[in-house]
Amino acid sequence: MEDLAQPELSDNLIEQFGRQILVPGIDEQGQLNLSKRKVAIIGLGALGTVASQYLIRSGIGEVHFIDPDKVEESNLHRQINYTLEDIGAFKATISKNKLQRINDITKIVSHQTNYQDYLKENENENFDLIFDCTDNHANKILSSQHSKKNKVAYVS
Repeated sequence: MEDLAQPELSDNLIEQFGRQILVPGIDEQGQLNLSKRKVAIIGLGALGTVASQYLIRSGIGEVHFIDPDKVEESNLHRQINYTLEDIGAFKATISKNKLQRINDITKIVSHQTNYQDYLKENENENFDLIFDCTDNHANKILSSQHSKKNKVAYVS
């Protein structure tokens, strides 16, 4: 129990993720490790919205949403972060706003741009994990090469 006394494992973190901390293999140290991780999700369509929900609910420390698209009515049946009221708004912004109301501990940053432009503007940004949830072959090559070059864990 002495890990609970660490200043990094705040009362708010314990309150919000206490049941997850009880899971064998996670414990206090595991939750603390999650809270210090920085993850990027490229693409907030069907796969990206599901990934975003689980990452935010797990207590990851910082998550960046990278997607230039706006919500369309045809997205609603498979992209779980959006509703009719969101049509025409940027997916990254809507996802940030909705998910921040689920977990106010995780820092969520939204980028309304494609991954190539994001890299040009944020060349020194470092992540612990990159999720490429796009359906664009060229983007997958770019994100894979960038991850390999920078020794970042990568899921596509």
